[in-house]
Amino acid sequence: MKFNIISQNQRLVSFCQYLQQDGHEVSVINGEFTECDVMIYDTQLKPQLTAITDCLRIELTDTEKGEDFALSFGQVPGAYQIHDTCRFLGHGEVKEELVCDIGIVNQDLSQIDFINRYMNMKYVVKLFNNEAIGIYNYCGVIRGKQISDLYRSAKVSICLNKASVLMALESGGNVITDADYGLGLSSSQVFFDEDDFYEKVDAVLNGNEEDVTELRNRLLKEKNPFTEWSGIFKQLGLKKVSDKLIKKSKAVSDALHF
Repeated sequence: MKFNIISQNQRLVSFCQYLQQDGHEVSVINGEFTECDVMIYDTQLKPQLTAITDCLRIELTDTEKGEDFALSFGQVPGAYQIHDTCRFLGHGEVKEELVCDIGIVNQDLSQIDFINRYMNMKYVVKLFNNEAIGIYNYCGVIRGKQISDLYRSAKVSICLNKASVLMALESGGNVITDADYGLGLSSSQVFFDEDDFYEKVDAVLNGNEEDVTELRNRLLKEKNPFTEWSGIFKQLGLKKVSDKLIKKSKAVSDALHF
């Protein structure tokens, strides 16, 4: 099977070594598009590829929209989407400058305006966002490993989407969220209304957080890029490379277990 890779994503390109080891032809293309069985490309290149319809296409989409990539067969609409996974950034580190009672990163707080109860001098709340917010709790912009460190440094983090829940848990942080997101979270981590939110946040702030080590390790094992890619390749009938990715997933996730 022939794969064309049209992407600047080096993590993606490194995944493809498993395809080569399995005897498939893999080409990294820079501008000249050739016939292939599977084409993997960055979303910004989509307008240049509209005429190519006779192969399976994997489009690397905007991660800010909560998707890693979408799979489509020729002109058939997206048939399979992969959503957020653990990022394998490793355990967060407690940093003095990030230590706080409540940590919040890039969340839509309009969903939980009752967070204002904690926005006072009694609590240390550190709020990070890509756009400035006119409140004294706003601390600027952080990215990548810094976010992981914040989740580990905060007593509790408020996470209102699947990606941030996974990142907080794999970082070693305590999470309060508004939905399970299909992750099998503990009931102590998911609030249902305003009173439930206060009860669960206060429990963690008072040192009564639940031990969720088993949950952290399960999500690292099951919800990661290797297992998701393995599932894609298995769908394509590439069992050997799918199995290799599962082995790689186990080795990496085991190294990051709590």
